[in-house]
Amino acid sequence: MTYAAGLWILIVLVAGCTGYDNITPPDDPKIATDVDFSNGRVIMFMVDALGQDKFDELLGTGRLPNIKRYIVDRGVMVRPNVTSLTSNTYACFPAALTGYFPGHTGVPANFWFDRRTRVHRRYDLLRTRTLIGTDIEPHTLYEHLPTDWTTAAHGYFHRGVNHFHESRLTIGPAFWWGNFRFIDRVTTARFYDVLREANARRDWPALTTLYYYSGDAIMHRAGRSSPELHSAFEQIDVHIGEVCEVLARNGKLDQVLLVLLADHGAHDQTPGHIHDPAADLRRFGIATTREFMSEFDGEKKRRAFFSRFRAVCSVTGNRTCFLYLRRPGASWAPRPTDKTLRNYPVVPGFEVDLPGYFAKHPAVDVVTWRTGENAIGILSARGEARLSRREVRAGKLYSYRLVHGRDPLGYADADNPRLRSMIGKGEYSSLSWLDATVHTNRPDVVPQLAELFDSRRVGDLVLFAAPGWAFTGLTEQCAHHGGIARGELLTPLIFAGPGAERMERGPSRNINITPTILDYLGRPSDKPLTFDGRSLYRAD
Repeated sequence: MTYAAGLWILIVLVAGCTGYDNITPPDDPKIATDVDFSNGRVIMFMVDALGQDKFDELLGTGRLPNIKRYIVDRGVMVRPNVTSLTSNTYACFPAALTGYFPGHTGVPANFWFDRRTRVHRRYDLLRTRTLIGTDIEPHTLYEHLPTDWTTAAHGYFHRGVNHFHESRLTIGPAFWWGNFRFIDRVTTARFYDVLREANARRDWPALTTLYYYSGDAIMHRAGRSSPELHSAFEQIDVHIGEVCEVLARNGKLDQVLLVLLADHGAHDQTPGHIHDPAADLRRFGIATTREFMSEFDGEKKRRAFFSRFRAVCSVTGNRTCFLYLRRPGASWAPRPTDKTLRNYPVVPGFEVDLPGYFAKHPAVDVVTWRTGENAIGILSARGEARLSRREVRAGKLYSYRLVHGRDPLGYADADNPRLRSMIGKGEYSSLSWLDATVHTNRPDVVPQLAELFDSRRVGDLVLFAAPGWAFTGLTEQCAHHGGIARGELLTPLIFAGPGAERMERGPSRNINITPTILDYLGRPSDKPLTFDGRSLYRAD
């Protein structure tokens, strides 16, 4: 064993064994009286895996008293609020922090394959998780505030922030040991670092983001209704209350806009209901890999490795599956056509309808794929539909029609005459589809799915898991996300503090957060900005 390896193991052992209360707050944290809070100040609490249904349950049973006191009772809850497709952390938080759908951010999921560069990305390793800073394509919220002081604690979606508060020597070993609640404690401790720096600067940050992670890790291992998950969210409530109490004791609570948001909800898995789509492809004789390779592996090595395979399988959140397939006899560069996917050659003289095959499996809710330019196929065991998009001067219009059988998204069976009248009868705006579908079991799927397939990094086939199913995972993992069910897509969005009364109530999307915060702060004032999202803030 090398000296460096031994030292790292020692650090892991010492830091991982550190108690949960190792990082304690100051006895009486003071904000200096001359710290400037003028011209708008925002603190965003970003909570992983807190779906709207779980939030309502915990709030209604009195388990989130601090969030209720400092945010809900003082603010405006924007609901229903829809997160992004795919409903995975590294897709959803960058979407919220750029104002763009994941199909336009460069990050459509936690794991993805880029057929041009032959990078198969994963963000859940210490070595690669910071690469999201290079993968996100639009400007971030922080980058829209170049002359302002901004801070972020934990999370990896912080490109452009002035001061990122993170310590791998603290966070890394905690991940190693599964001490996820300690990670949340560190996030709150970083708030006191912000406070001390604000006192030195005599200025409070225009934007502070605090990311709380433990809910996601515990949800995967223990389930949505487990005491462990409820305890984690209750502890996050304590952390948020601690921050708000410091502001209140120093007379600054009413000078800061507080924002509570989440990335996705979750869906419980039925024991034993795990299905691997990569195994299906291999049974057809299609050489398939799940191997991840990054820029650290070198381009020559990546190209040589992936040339040995005809398919790449990438599963995120255990309920989103991207399948990338090579055209027969071609390189990875060109995408397979609709015709090729419906008649994919596996052995000489034998072809398989890949969308049709996967749609019949009980693990699959729907299969989606490109059928042409601005056209998406949606197939399930229930039936088949087509989604089309057209750009006009006023924006984008979407149409949705049935091809055969029953509606795979269930809209035709919804108790909503307006929604039923939209199917196969004209084109409608993104907001019209949001408004019509937000109370269904698959809210906002029509426009979000169309935008998702704009990404060069999305799969040729995108499979979303059926209720109770997962595409991968360990037997002890009890809940997952990444699908298109209501519980995965609806998330809380609350504004509290000065200006909250001027926020629209919903329905809304998480991609509205960045334009809303910029409007609230009055920045940038020198040029208009365009986003997929829209501002909820009404200054007049």
